[in-house]
Amino acid sequence: PTQTIIFQCLHGVGHAIMYSLVYDLKTSLQTCDLLADSYQRSSCYGGVFMENVTAFDKTLRDLKKDDPLYPCDSIDDKYKNDCYLMQTSVMYEYGLSDQQVADECVKTGMYEAICLTSMGRDLSNYVRTGQTDRVVAACENISSNPTACINGTIYALIDNTWDGSFA
Repeated sequence: PTQTIIFQCLHGVGHAIMYSLVYDLKTSLQTCDLLADSYQRSSCYGGVFMENVTAFDKTLRDLKKDDPLYPCDSIDDKYKNDCYLMQTSVMYEYGLSDQQVADECVKTGMYEAICLTSMGRDLSNYVRTGQTDRVVAACENISSNPTACINGTIYALIDNTWDGSFA
């Protein structure tokens, strides 16, 4: 199997672990730790964090509305990259503006670029609906790292279609 297939499979496993453990984030991540290598573990972590964000029953999620960076700001460093890659979806759900999301990303320090990449991924939906100018304005107004935001948008557009038609 290709790396893409391996990723998709283990990402799905992460979703299933989180769901089957009734959204116990810590135990779910520790279960992913049992996988053989860092690529496999990271693929699984991503599914765990995505499930935490997208859960059908929002009351089960391990999130704190008064801390838009939680749980990423309270977990072991080995999980943070994959956590921050999903966290802006929570921030937008909480009603934060583009600028507020970017400001929260700056607070993450060394994870700022990955957080802004997440922001770009979330904004990619506007490109699909013909609102490209909104995305450009949001990303270009990030003084710290507009490239990460733009890259996140482009990556999501390619990843979702696998043919680059939107990108």
